[in-house]
Amino acid sequence: VLMVVISLITTCIKSSLQSGYYTVVKQSCRLSEESVFASYNNQLLKDFNIFALNKSDILNNKLCSYINENISSYSPDISLSDCAFNMFSYMTDNEGYGVEEQIVKAMEYGMYSNVLDKEQQSILSGEEQENVQNDKEQESVQADNECKYVRCGENLSEAQAYSEQFMEDNENLKKDLADMLEQSDDGDMQYEDRQKEQINTSLNAVWQLYEYLKSGICETVTEGRISNKYIEIQELADEYIKSRDISFINKDVIKRSIEASGNEDTLKKNVLSTEYVAKHFICYTDTSLGDNDRAGSSALLDYEMEYIIGGEHNDRKNVYKVINQLAVIREGVNLSYLISSQDKMSEAYMLAAALVGVTGCDLAVRLVQYIIVSIWAYAESIVELRKLLAGETIALIKNRDNWILQLSSLVDEKLNLQSLINNITSYEAVNNNKVEENGRDNSIGYKEYLKLLIMFMNKSDRNYRIAALMELRMIMYGHSGFRMKNYIYAAFGAAHFKMNGTGSVYRQKLSYSYI
Repeated sequence: VLMVVISLITTCIKSSLQSGYYTVVKQSCRLSEESVFASYNNQLLKDFNIFALNKSDILNNKLCSYINENISSYSPDISLSDCAFNMFSYMTDNEGYGVEEQIVKAMEYGMYSNVLDKEQQSILSGEEQENVQNDKEQESVQADNECKYVRCGENLSEAQAYSEQFMEDNENLKKDLADMLEQSDDGDMQYEDRQKEQINTSLNAVWQLYEYLKSGICETVTEGRISNKYIEIQELADEYIKSRDISFINKDVIKRSIEASGNEDTLKKNVLSTEYVAKHFICYTDTSLGDNDRAGSSALLDYEMEYIIGGEHNDRKNVYKVINQLAVIREGVNLSYLISSQDKMSEAYMLAAALVGVTGCDLAVRLVQYIIVSIWAYAESIVELRKLLAGETIALIKNRDNWILQLSSLVDEKLNLQSLINNITSYEAVNNNKVEENGRDNSIGYKEYLKLLIMFMNKSDRNYRIAALMELRMIMYGHSGFRMKNYIYAAFGAAHFKMNGTGSVYRQKLSYSYI
């Protein structure tokens, strides 16, 4: 009986020791993992609230050193046989998942911290808790802008679709007119050569006017006030973006976002990522207005938000891409209003009739009318974009009260190209006093438009370009070799230990992540 008792006691002691050893091993490994990952890039954290660790060759050497140091301080009966991280999650893996997740967490923590700070101040000052509750509600509204973005996204998508459909209708009218003129000699209605020539001349003139507007919009809108900076830096994170045909607005992304309106997590990530971009990066209106201390000669690119949308390593090209995208959107909005306005359509028809009406071809008159309406809508878009890039706001939806350009002051029967541009660029002289008085709540600025475009971008493109901008910032600070592809946010591996007293071997999994 005594031997049984002694054996039982010995077994319990060994079991306790073994359990203690395992606890020591786990604690040592956890502390060592934290020590390794404490060597994150401080500048990246300071500027962007992003944790990233340089995956260097000495990473595992540091890990072994930390584990040995921690183990020796606990017990001499345990020795490390080997250890290593052998699997890593890089910042550029999985469409920039490590970047996006940390952005979302940083934005969530920032909003939550603001609430806590206000609550603490309220307690210290003895303010009513009702005020804190109101602040919480305001923060909640700020954090849940999903519906607003989705509604605006629908408007953007509809505007682009409307513009595309209108242009398709124009092309169909042109084809119908060409077929009719070609077949007129054999039909009941006869057109003399001079009538055909007048129709074609009028059509070519108004179409040339429209194309002239579109081709020169970027110069007209910016008036040459634009940065010419460009970069020739290789191996940035945007090299991971797959080549694809990119439309002005990714309708599929908008559609998925709208369908996912019940999935708060998906929309929240998109919204928070967009707000993060607006908080940490600058755009054309920031630099031109001089209200951001990062704008200027030290920045590698002045228009960072435009880069996220355009993806070019050139400020001018990125702004031009944004201008063309916004022009398509605004043209669709303006077309939808003009076509719904009987007065304005009648005005356009009268001008079209003055140009080709003497030919007696109603189809030609209607086609010219549609092109004139397109010119009118596009010219209005140019005026709006000039206002946006000047830091002003414009109405999201057009109506008779906020419409700016009058057709009579825009173009006449002579269709003078230079007069058209002069009339557009001097729109301040147009009688549009009601614009500022109406629909203030329906107004939107340049940066808000950029946020909408970024919100409904392809997620992968957005993440990689954000990462590339972070790289550019680090390079600007003098870290020329900084690349996100060399940085990790998680690592996995194993460590093996030998229990010197028993000779048994213990395997401990290693795992650490900033996310």
